[in-house]
Amino acid sequence: VAIAITGYGIQSLKPDRTPEPRRSEDAVRKALEIADGAEPVFRTSSAEQAEIFVRDRIGWSLVAPAIQGSSITGVSLVPALDGRDVPVLFYGNGPGFRVTVVAYTYEFLDRAEPYLTLDRNVRLQIGGAGRFSLLDVGPRKALVFRNRDDIFVAVTPGDVEALQQAIRFPD
Repeated sequence: VAIAITGYGIQSLKPDRTPEPRRSEDAVRKALEIADGAEPVFRTSSAEQAEIFVRDRIGWSLVAPAIQGSSITGVSLVPALDGRDVPVLFYGNGPGFRVTVVAYTYEFLDRAEPYLTLDRNVRLQIGGAGRFSLLDVGPRKALVFRNRDDIFVAVTPGDVEALQQAIRFPD
C-alpha cells in the first residue's frame, strides 16, 4: 500500500502534458506584428540621435535610412524574441502618413534561429545593395531591404513602390 501511495504521489507531481515545442516565426511577419503595436519612446527628428539611442541601449551600430519627403519622428526598442529587443524607427510627413521601420541584423537573426527566421528567398532578394523584397498583407505592405549587416522591414499602408524609390542611406 505504501509503495502504491508513493507511486501515485510521484505520478501526480508530473505535468499533465509536455510543453509544445516552440514554432518558428517569419521575421518579416514578426516585424508586421511589431509595427502594429509599437510607439516611439524617444521622439526625435534627428537620425543621428535615434542611432545613438539604439547604440546606447542595445549596442547596435545602426544606420537609419532616410526616406525622401519624410522625416524621422522617433525610435523605440521592442522585444522580438525572448526579451531581446529590436529597434523600431518611425517616420512621418504629416497627419495620416506613417512608415514604421523594424530593424534586425544578420547576427541577431542567426542567433534567433530556428525560432525567428528570414525566408531564404527574401535573403537572396535583398542580397545586393539597392535590392528590395515586398510582402503584401492586405492593407499593410512590408518592404524589406538592407544596408551592410542591417536588415530593415518598412511597414506602410501606402504606396510601397514610391517608398522604395524614396529610401536612401548616407554615403
